[in-house]
Amino acid sequence: MKKNNAFGIGPLFFAPLSEVVGRTLMYQVSIFFFFIFMLPSALSKNMATLVVARQIAGLAASAPICNVGGTVADIWAVEERGVPMAVFSFTLFMGPCLGPLFGGWIAEKAGWRWIYWVLFIFTGVCFAFTLFIPETLAPLLLRRKVEKLRKSTGDESYRTLEELERVPFFETLKISLLRPIVMLVAEPIVALFSFCGSPRNDFL
Repeated sequence: MKKNNAFGIGPLFFAPLSEVVGRTLMYQVSIFFFFIFMLPSALSKNMATLVVARQIAGLAASAPICNVGGTVADIWAVEERGVPMAVFSFTLFMGPCLGPLFGGWIAEKAGWRWIYWVLFIFTGVCFAFTLFIPETLAPLLLRRKVEKLRKSTGDESYRTLEELERVPFFETLKISLLRPIVMLVAEPIVALFSFCGSPRNDFL
């Protein structure tokens, strides 16, 4: 199947947004849209519907790819991240290898639409799991803890460092969204790796 170009665009937005609104919300929203847009792919009657649905699904599916690294960094210390990141990277590289094998077998046995029906079922289960994923972003967890303290004690003097040094939300959002573009232009190593391309799964 043709590569999904939206798969490379999504990280420009999903990665910085996860630093603002939290990891869990981004997983839930992205997997939900990935799940929903598998349905028009499976039911499509023409190529235009299939292409549009796949582009939107690919855009949504890119969020976990770029945010899992952030989640790993949230949970493990620098000296302990090697194995978790290796396991995560292994799954990324195995996807493009195993995806066409499974997709081809399903298409041969049950027809090409069943590739999308299988993905629809699988992503539905994944979305259900995201409803139980705990948040890992430290500033957001600290903010929730402080809000709980203020509510339980009635003392409004509790503040996080983030609140004391508060930057307007839209300014924070602008900085977060522009950072990857600036790094792409200003950091040669980032540009070179981007040209090389990222692991993409034809099965998506």
